[in-house]
Amino acid sequence: MEQPENGNSFGTQPSPLIKEVLGIKYFVNKFYYLMALENEATLLIPSEVAQEICPQQIIKFFTNECELVNNQIIIPQEYNLDT
Repeated sequence: MEQPENGNSFGTQPSPLIKEVLGIKYFVNKFYYLMALENEATLLIPSEVAQEICPQQIIKFFTNECELVNNQIIIPQEYNLDT
């Protein structure tokens, strides 16, 4: 299988095309991340896929934007896409 020009393919290497996490949505028993791409587009990615292709962006989001209270991660309202 030929790899894309940027050297990445989904599920095998981190993607530099994904800039940051914009929000989180819970849908049909799964978590999804709304991601901002380098080209200013957005993409809704299932959490399993996002953890494979952009773990640094997810860690940065939870470290910088979320809070740990009584062993629970509190996601600020502006990032919760279910509301």
